Amino acid sequence: MGTLGRRFTAMVPMRDGTRLATEVLLPATTQPVAAIMERTPYGRNQFIPGYQRFAHRGYAVIVQDVRGREDSEGPWIPFQYERDDANDTLNWIAAQPWNNGRVGMIGGSYGGYTQWAAAASGNPHLQAIVSMVTAGGAFTDTFAHGGAPSMAQLAWFFSVSGQRFQPNLMHRDDWDQLLRTRPIADIPQVGLGHAIPGYTAYLQHPTYDEFMANTDWHARADHIHVPAFIQSGWFDDDAMGTIEALDVTRNYAPGQRHILLGPWLHGGNAQYDLDDLALPANAIRHDVDLLHTQWFDHFLRGVDNGIDRQPTAEYFTMNANQWHTADTFPPSAPATQWPLDATTAGFGAQPGSAHVDYDYDPNDPAPQLVDVSGNEFEFPTDYAHWEHRSDVVSFTSPPLTNAITINGRLTLHFFASSSAVDTDWAIRATDVSPDGHARNVTDGIMNAKFRHDPRHAEYLTPGAINEYTLATLQTSYQFLPGHRLRLDVTSAASNLIFPNPNTRAGLNGTTSVVAHQRIYTGSDYPSTLSFNAAG
Repeated sequence: MGTLGRRFTAMVPMRDGTRLATEVLLPATTQPVAAIMERTPYGRNQFIPGYQRFAHRGYAVIVQDVRGREDSEGPWIPFQYERDDANDTLNWIAAQPWNNGRVGMIGGSYGGYTQWAAAASGNPHLQAIVSMVTAGGAFTDTFAHGGAPSMAQLAWFFSVSGQRFQPNLMHRDDWDQLLRTRPIADIPQVGLGHAIPGYTAYLQHPTYDEFMANTDWHARADHIHVPAFIQSGWFDDDAMGTIEALDVTRNYAPGQRHILLGPWLHGGNAQYDLDDLALPANAIRHDVDLLHTQWFDHFLRGVDNGIDRQPTAEYFTMNANQWHTADTFPPSAPATQWPLDATTAGFGAQPGSAHVDYDYDPNDPAPQLVDVSGNEFEFPTDYAHWEHRSDVVSFTSPPLTNAITINGRLTLHFFASSSAVDTDWAIRATDVSPDGHARNVTDGIMNAKFRHDPRHAEYLTPGAINEYTLATLQTSYQFLPGHRLRLDVTSAASNLIFPNPNTRAGLNGTTSVVAHQRIYTGSDYPSTLSFNAAG
């Protein structure tokens, strides 16, 4: 192992003159070396100890406070400046005498987002990334989910509401009460005694306009070519970011990307037990740091360590408790289609024309079973009790005679009407065991007014039947013989998204109305659940 050289702080100038605090740790050599960087809103100094291993291997290590955070100058508006600031920082690194012009990036969550934003700049000095549980675009993954404003994200906004990261601000026992404040713009003032400028800025952009588009690295796929190690989990609440990463790299040449997907939360490769779900010993990967190092060694140093010749995708299948390899994820498979049947509350090959109704009351919304203070918004738990609510419609298969494994996303193509001018749709796939427990597998959410185009709100005509397509997050999950697959349809996922008030004023208003919802099935309105499955 090599020795460490000097460590110093640089105030790196951006194109507008704003200076970003940047910690640099150099190996003990006088030769120019490749660099590995993380850009973070959480305080640069806390990452240096973990990344010293790269300096020992002869890399320069750079950790930078993003604009407006910690010791960096400028305003803190999450996601807005990361593409240009990363581009300027990469150019600064490449101009230093200790760098050979080759830079890699690493990080998770916001630190994943900063990598894809950098990749979207097209900067040639960025030559490898290790993206873990990356955040996606603000309209699809962070500030909103399918256009539905995120409720859970308030805890994160509280933690970054000051110049320095304060995770203690996420932990409070009055979230249920506080998040009922209307209009939602007042929540920071009620909870903290002051506004949060970044949060206020996003509230001013409820559609996919230029401001939102600026956060969307996925939309700049034509600029993204950097070799990418993509890592996430089936219960990662930023899973949409990873889905977007898989999409922008889908045409990469073999060896230019590696995909590692496990049975993990947003916190990553860390836990064996999730609630009452006990994972096997092989659920934790002990080679992850090695794989990351091999990725950088190959693409930044040209080391022939074989990582570019490994199968592209490694993924863990729940219940089968096995790791699998494939050339991509999801692996290729014919689509399975299950038509919904409202007459039987199940799935049928030729369902008769029928409909099923429910009333959605924003003052009593169906929940997402998560703890906002925990900053984990996808979690495997039993939804059986909540599926009995009158505002949850379920379609349940007969007990399976053979195991089926679903890889990727489930997609619901459906027909529905609402008495309201705006509403949300939320779906959830659950695994119903013979004893009646219904564990969530994956879910999806959309705001109805963005059913055609996120750039333009198209309000509903009350009572009119509309066609929707709503996909869940991704999974690899085996449903065992004797179990049933259940699809829940409702209009809320409180704790994850703000309950839609079903009005034109939306969350900017203070009133709400009950929405009378109707789901149609049958030959005239062939609502269908589709997925890729293996027997």
